[in-house]
Amino acid sequence: YSQPTSIKAPFLEQFTDDWSERWTPSEATKKTPVGGETFSYVGKWEVEDPEPPLIEGDKGLVAKNKAAHHAISAPFEKTIDFSEQPLVVQYEVKYQKGGNCGGGYIKLLENGYQTAGKEFDDKTPWTIMFGPDLTCPGTKVCSPLELLET
Repeated sequence: YSQPTSIKAPFLEQFTDDWSERWTPSEATKKTPVGGETFSYVGKWEVEDPEPPLIEGDKGLVAKNKAAHHAISAPFEKTIDFSEQPLVVQYEVKYQKGGNCGGGYIKLLENGYQTAGKEFDDKTPWTIMFGPDLTCPGTKVCSPLELLET
């Protein structure tokens, strides 16, 4: 891997040096359903080589703060018409330096919410969500796949 691919797709991210022009970290806040505690999405993001490196030059988005709420989004350039081609979504999650409670989910948002940006949070309406859960010690395993029909 010495340079980005020339493959074309409706959305393809290889985290090149200009990644922060496409991605918006959330600054939203949320209240817990029990107790009414307020949390903010304060987790910081960086693009780095994985540890240990797997493919030279193949960088990824890294959540930098443990025990912090993280959310980041990037809009598709245009609406995708599924009537002519199927949708294929692929991404990779690697927990570096161990992990904590949480998950590495990807959400495809409902039409009209793709520009949520700084207000993107767990309540932003989505159509498809999937990804691995990383459960806390002593808890039961959660389902890593959720799909909703539109």
